[in-house]
Amino acid sequence: MTATVADLLRVLDQQTHTLGTATEHDTASAHVSGWMRLATTTRHAINLLPLGGRSAQVKAGLRTVLDPLVHGPRDPLPNPTPAPMLIETSRTIGAIADILAEHLQGGGCDNQIGTEAIKLETSLLSAVHINASWSRAVTESQRFPGTTGTFPAQLADLIVVTEPFALIPPDRRTSLLDDLRLPNPAAPGLEGAVTRWAAEATLVLQERYRVSGWAMQAIAGNLALLSHTAGRAALRAGAAGDITAAQADNMAGWFSEAARHWRTAAAWPPHVRLAGHTPTLRQLGRDVRDACDTDPSLHDLRAPMTAAARLSLLHASVMDQLAARRQLWVHTVRTDYRGDHIEAWTREPPGSPASWPLVQAARYGHHALDRAVRELDRATRIPPPSAGWPMDSLSPAPPGAAIEAMGLPRRHGRRLGIGM
Repeated sequence: MTATVADLLRVLDQQTHTLGTATEHDTASAHVSGWMRLATTTRHAINLLPLGGRSAQVKAGLRTVLDPLVHGPRDPLPNPTPAPMLIETSRTIGAIADILAEHLQGGGCDNQIGTEAIKLETSLLSAVHINASWSRAVTESQRFPGTTGTFPAQLADLIVVTEPFALIPPDRRTSLLDDLRLPNPAAPGLEGAVTRWAAEATLVLQERYRVSGWAMQAIAGNLALLSHTAGRAALRAGAAGDITAAQADNMAGWFSEAARHWRTAAAWPPHVRLAGHTPTLRQLGRDVRDACDTDPSLHDLRAPMTAAARLSLLHASVMDQLAARRQLWVHTVRTDYRGDHIEAWTREPPGSPASWPLVQAARYGHHALDRAVRELDRATRIPPPSAGWPMDSLSPAPPGAAIEAMGLPRRHGRRLGIGM
């Protein structure tokens, strides 16, 4: 299983509270170079967070103090080797940014915007504040060559801006975004099957000449099956006392409604068609159906149903475009010049009601499934960490080893140019 944002925040907490005393690698130039990396990853992560309001204005103050650190000195550094501890921290924040990019690139869902994003921002900037304070203490008696002499002032600005975040207790920072993680196609069972299927289905839906009537029906059918499976899991969890009866009934109701609408979206009338060829999607869809027979637990359904909800939005959007752009074909009967009846397939004419029930079912199916997945997230949230600063339950393993042990792919941080 890949690491969640919560896992990485624990690693980040460990890194910031084991900074220790300076070593021979903690030179002024090393810290300037290290902050060029750390400020870059921090800025990227914050830019991805949907804080609400007008993004440019909300994040302007933080960008003002991060940008000079990102760009670094005008003159080349005499020793560009970054400080090791700053690089460790930048790797962890870079990994968090990769996860956020996977889930929030389009702006995030309604329940992720605002308070939940601000809580995660608080966790990140609290760590940045501690690193900045440590870095200033380590380098305050050193000489800064050339134009790097402005570095202490830049750090001071960052410390002032991030201090309010560091004053918020850790147990007040737990966010819905802490449960996010990268999809894992190699995971066993339903999670891996749905991840692989959703990735292929997304490619099919995004390519005009691959999307077909069969693909639209098959994707809708699998979304109905997943919704039905999740609804049954909710009822089992309620009966077992894992969640309250009210939570179970509410969640099962939304999943049941989603399943009903997606079954309608999958039932194309015989006189509506769209050609295409998708053999890979067929096999991956069978894997999903086989995995649903195992009666997964409600917790095991979190990642698959999150992927299904995202795919359902794309399906509903594509169905709407197919109808609006008259890309569907309908069966018609016309009379030729001899008076004979001729059967033929033609583009769906404007105003035809043939595809409207499918468009409507996909819209309602996505709305119900999205609502059900939100209820699922609330009912199966990871419990908040124990209060305390620093946290006593952290593993003494080196931060780098902890990240590797969590199953993070090697690509983490490389999007931002960080050496791994």
